[in-house]
Amino acid sequence: MLGRVLALAAGGAVILAGLFVSALVFSVLLVVGVVAGGWFWWKTRDFRRSLGERMAQMQRMQAGMPAGEASAHPADAGPGSRRPDAPGEVLDGDFIRETADRSR
Repeated sequence: MLGRVLALAAGGAVILAGLFVSALVFSVLLVVGVVAGGWFWWKTRDFRRSLGERMAQMQRMQAGMPAGEASAHPADAGPGSRRPDAPGEVLDGDFIRETADRSR
């Protein structure tokens, strides 16, 4: 009977020690992941800023504005927006421009 009680206590101690070790490993990995993610975010800040500027420049170019000119109307700045003077209509979020040549 004493052997069974000692075996049960030893098994409980092993399970408890395993839980403590797993909690410690999880905590260390969480801290390392947060630090690595913060470091990566900090190192890529210039890239993200230049990428945002390039995307804005490409949107201005698609709208037909010169590269250095900003949009005068706030509604023209968003993706999917069109110039008020551009002919066409928007169907399901796609801009369809009609041309005068209908020979196709």
